[in-house]
Parts: sequence; C-alpha cells; structure tokens
Amino acid sequence: MTTASKIGAFNEHKIFPVVEDSDLNLELLPVVRQLIANRNSRHEWLKMTDHELFISAGLYEKDFVTGQKGYNLAAVMLFGKEPTIRSCVPGYITDAIYRVEDNLRYDDRIRVQSNLIESYDMLMKFIQVHTSDKFFLLNNMNTSVRDIIAREVVSNILIHRDYSSAFPAKLVIEKDFLKTENWCRPRRHGNILEDEFSPYPKNPLVANFFTSIGRSESIGSGVKNLYQYVPMYSGGGKPVLYEDDVFKITIPLSTEAVSEQKSSVELTEREEKIREMISQNKKITVEELAEALGVNRRTILRNVQEMKSKIPIKYDRKSGLWSL
Repeated sequence: MTTASKIGAFNEHKIFPVVEDSDLNLELLPVVRQLIANRNSRHEWLKMTDHELFISAGLYEKDFVTGQKGYNLAAVMLFGKEPTIRSCVPGYITDAIYRVEDNLRYDDRIRVQSNLIESYDMLMKFIQVHTSDKFFLLNNMNTSVRDIIAREVVSNILIHRDYSSAFPAKLVIEKDFLKTENWCRPRRHGNILEDEFSPYPKNPLVANFFTSIGRSESIGSGVKNLYQYVPMYSGGGKPVLYEDDVFKITIPLSTEAVSEQKSSVELTEREEKIREMISQNKKITVEELAEALGVNRRTILRNVQEMKSKIPIKYDRKSGLWSL
C-alpha cells in the first residue's frame, strides 16, 4: 500500500510538519508511562526516550512520497493541546449531554475538545456522575460493570471515528438509555450482532495506543464485552450497535429500558407473515410476497428494511436466497 493510499484509508497518518513538541501536551507522558507499566511492566516503550516512543508508536513518521517528517494526526489527537487540535482538526468535538428532567434541552452538558487521553477521563467521569454504579462478583472480585461498559463506549466514540468529518460526536445519557453517535467509515451497514462482528480498526495507530495504556482491549473485544456485561447491568437488555455513516450505540440502563427495548423489536403482524413465508421458501421473491399479502412491492421492501433492525434477515441477490 502506498503512502497516498494509506492516508486515504487511515487519515490518522497525515503528517503535520510544522507541529512541534510545544504544540503537544507532553506533560501527559509520565501518566502514559505509568498506565503502560500498570498493564505490562516489561513493555518496550518503558525503556525508550519520549521521541523513540513516538516513533515506535507510529506517531512520528516519514512520508515516503513527499519526504516530509513529523508528528501525524494520531499524535495530534492523542497529545495535542486544544489550540493545536482546533487548527489541525477544526471539526473535532464530543458533545456529552445528560437529559432526564428536561427532555427538550438538557440537565447537564460538557463539550469536549481536548486530546483523546484527556477526553477519555472527562467522558468517563461524566458517565460515572450521571449513572448508577452496580457491582458484581467477577473472578472473585467485586467489579464495577458500569465502568466496564462505559470504557467500551467511550473508547469506541474516541477511537473509531472519522476525524476528518465535522459531524459532532454525541454521548447522551437519558433516564433509561445511554446513546452515542459518531461519524465513521463503514465497511457494512446495519446492526452488529454478537456472533457476526468482523473486527476492522478505523484508526489502528490510535487503537493500538489505547490498548497499550489499558483503555481499550484488542479489536473486536469491545463488542463482546458489551454483549456480555450490558445484560448484567440492565437486567436482561442488550446493546444495539448500528454501523452506517453515523455509528450508533444504544445501551439500556434499567429494567424499564429493557421492556421498551423488547416491545420495539417485536414483529408486526405482516412482518411475522413475511418471516414465516421466507422460512418456508428461501427463494420466494419480493413480488411473490407482495402478491400473497395484498400489498405492493415497495411496501414489502419497507417492511423488510424495518425487520432488519429487529431480526437478522438478509437477501443475497447473486444466489436469490433469503437467510434468517
């Protein structure tokens, strides 16, 4: 892969040749080193100078097309001071909103524009302040499941986003739900299910750095953790992860949310009939479904699209087969 195409795929490699040490918050490095040591006391970065660490982490590199050397976008996002980030990535912001008493506006709000390391702490604290903590005995240890869920949600909204977009990322806490939105480069469209997720890092340099400092796990484990711990925290609910141009996560926070969630995924009478007909004949066409149910083709297509948010249903145009 050439450097040009690499930047097209991962814009975190874009070099900012005039960004200097003074444009970064290097006071974070002792904190970073301690986080690394807490996770792996033998990590190679602990033996390196600060500049060697940046090179090893891929945050300071050379563009072999232009010959430019310098800190890249990943370095700016991880360590940049706010003026540096505003200049390099003017659209970057995470809007955190707590909305319970005032459904039309908000009860609390912070607009986070700091580097990713500091943003992580700010967003984690916001969730901790505005949600209930629940402890469970895991591996003989009293563990905050809320914090595990919060870590996965916050890491996702910070790491797996398209920094070139001016779309503001959102973290919204409501009475019964926690929801996030961020712009991404989707590889697929639709719900991400527990057993079908194929890991694909949106910003691998940033993701690897977060893993090294213990603020995320290996790619793909976040989805598994959400499916494992959200039911424990909410009393039976499941996370909803929807990948499109805007990546959305919805986390139920209470038994009331679980009830609402279950009602929202129940099939309508016509949708249930469509499911039954497809189960009996995987080769049935949209036209045949429409004729049997006395509606037009467009209605069936709309029904199927709505069913995708409730059950795993797909149509393979090449084979002409449905799958449920």
